[in-house]
This record gives sequence, C-alpha cells and structure tokens, in this order.
Amino acid sequence: MKPKIFALKEESPAKLKHWRWRILLAFSSLYFFYYFGRENISFIIPLLKEKHGWSSAQLGTISSGLFWTYAVGQLLWGKLSDRLGGRLLCAVGGLTSTVLNWICSFATSALSLAIPWTANGLAQSMGWAPGNRLIANWWPNEKRGYALGIVLSFTGAAVIAVWSLSGWIGNHYSWRELFRFPVIILGVISVVYLFLVRDFPHQVGILGSEEKNHKSKSSYLALVKKYEFALACLSAGMANFARYFFTIWIPLYYYEVMRLSLEKVALVCLALPVGMSLGPSIGGWISDRTFGGKRYTVVVIFLSASAMLTFMLGFFSGNINPIVNTIILFSIGFLVYGLQGPMYALSADIAGKNQVGTAAGIMDSASYTIGALQGVTVGWLLTASAENWRLVFTVVAVIQLIGARIAWRIKR
Repeated sequence: MKPKIFALKEESPAKLKHWRWRILLAFSSLYFFYYFGRENISFIIPLLKEKHGWSSAQLGTISSGLFWTYAVGQLLWGKLSDRLGGRLLCAVGGLTSTVLNWICSFATSALSLAIPWTANGLAQSMGWAPGNRLIANWWPNEKRGYALGIVLSFTGAAVIAVWSLSGWIGNHYSWRELFRFPVIILGVISVVYLFLVRDFPHQVGILGSEEKNHKSKSSYLALVKKYEFALACLSAGMANFARYFFTIWIPLYYYEVMRLSLEKVALVCLALPVGMSLGPSIGGWISDRTFGGKRYTVVVIFLSASAMLTFMLGFFSGNINPIVNTIILFSIGFLVYGLQGPMYALSADIAGKNQVGTAAGIMDSASYTIGALQGVTVGWLLTASAENWRLVFTVVAVIQLIGARIAWRIKR
C-alpha cells in the first residue's frame, strides 16, 4: 500500500519543529554509525597488505564489491521506501551490517572476505535513500538542502571517529578487531532508532492536507529520462569516485609512501574528514541561499577547486610544509563532500516530493556504480605502474574536472 503524502500545516509549529529536529538528529546519528560498518576498510587494507601480502589490485577489487551491491540496493530500497517509509528499512540495514562485519572478521582468504563484504553493500544501502524519504516527509523543499547538509556533516564526523578508533585498534590489535569492535554500537543504535522515529507527521498527531500521490509504475524510467537528472547522476558519480579514492586509499598512501605508523596516519589524515564534516551543511546552506537557488553552481565550483588541490597533493605533498599539507587535505574533504548536500537536494528538486526516495536511490546507485570504479581502477593502476601514486592523483583530478563540466550543463 502506498503511503499518503502530506503538506504540513503550521497549526502546531512548536510540535512540528520539535519532531523535525528529532527525526533529523535521529537519522543523522544512525547514519553516523552506519559508517562504522564500511569506513573501517580504509585501515584494514594496509594491514591485510602487510600481513597477507595481498596486492593493491586484489584489495581494490574486494573494496569495490561493497560499492557494486550498494548501487544495486539503492534502486531497490529507494523505491520501497517511497511505498513503506524509511524507518524500518534504516534500522534493519544497520543490524544486518553489524552481523556481516562480524562474519568478515573470520575470513581466511580473499574470497571468504570478499563475499560477506560485498553482501554488506546491500545492508549499507538501506540507510541513505530511505533516510532521504524520511527527511522529505518532515522537511519542506526550501530547507531540504540544509537538512541533508546536516546529515552529511554527521557522516563526515563519522569518518573522523572511525579513523581515530581504527588507528588505535589497528595498532594494538589485528585487522579482525577492526571488523568487530566499531560496529557493535551500530547494532545498538539501530534498535534505539526504531523507538525514536516515526515515518509521517500524522502518526504523531500533526495535521496535514493530503496531496495526490502521482507515483506511477514507470517512476524509474520517468526520472532517468529527465535530462537534468541524468546529468546530476553522472556528476555525482564523478564526485563519489574522488570521495572514495580519498577515504579508502589516502591512509595507504601515507602508510606506504610517507612510512608512517597507523596511529600517525590517522592523525595526519584526520584533516580530510574534518573538512568533510563541515562541508555538507555549509554547502547545503549556500545552495539554499545563493546563486538564485541554482544548486549546480555550487557543485561546479566545489568539484573544480577539489580537482586542482588533488593534483597539488599528488605532486607536492612530500615536499611542502606539513601544515600546508593538512590544509590541502582539509580543503579537499570540505569540497568533495560539501557538494553532496546540494547535489541530493537538486535531485529532490528535479524529482518532486512524491519520488524523493526513488530519486535518491537512483542517484546513489549511479554515483556508487561510478564510485566503485575507483577501487578497481586505483588498485590496478598501482599494481601495473609499480605504485606510481602521481599517476593515480592525476587521474582522480581529471575525473573531477569531467564531473564539474557535466554539472555545468544542468542549468537548473
């Protein structure tokens, strides 16, 4: 049965404001801990390479497995959340990811790790699109960029937490504990979340006028046929390629090239997620308030600037002042993740409120399909070029410039 869509009335402004923030902060907190079930791989990769001698190509292929199934899951859960709401799906995803991470910890070969890690992508994909559906049920269009920016800022902060914790665990225990310890709290929060959240305002007594639901059976096709939406999905994919290159491979870069311990790697690389934690809320606010609501402009500026800094980091990071190095990492994190809020708000603007979950699912699926290529591409480039990191940074910079050029054509 399809859920009814409501236009919220301001008959109970205080109550509505309370529940809006309750929903936003509850989902932001849950999604914060979702990252404990997938960003841990960034510090597991160096340990697996050191202990088992697995190649960059093997490790890149394993890490990409999650992205492929994540992309498929977005299509499924996004559409399902438009029919059922996002509350239950988000909680089930968190619990399932917890179990799968523990299964990964018992792996004895590349294949026995790749299978549950790939399955983990389906569980992790139950968070974002259903959560977008939930936010759209409570937050109006003119404030959605800001709301999604806050969610994404929580995820940036999550990377800080995961990397800090992983650096310590990896230095004192083994890679197996990196799969086990961080996700315990995800399972607990997933249960708590069920009791804190409601899918729709009318479920807590907030009145609304029912709007006609225009959802059709061809909603996937109808959205993909929208030229602006297709361009946004492609540009989001290019941004995701760069984003996950940095979050997955940059610890290995500093571990191998700079010869730092895992704890020191965590300290140096923390500048990246610190920037990521601030970028989305500021980027979302900018897209709501400036450029006449033309969110694509923010995406173009952020991606172009990030591309230039990526090139600079790849060629000069070993020869510049450590403080400047940190500033560059911070800025890249701010830019490459700061455009996510405007990008997903743009997808909601194009799709319309009735199809927010479906739109978020399609965009996330497209962006993770393209983003998954970074695992295979970077892994094989490093293996084939005898660990030529400058070549890798150049490729990532060019991909970001292509994404900026595509975004410029949206003109919405």
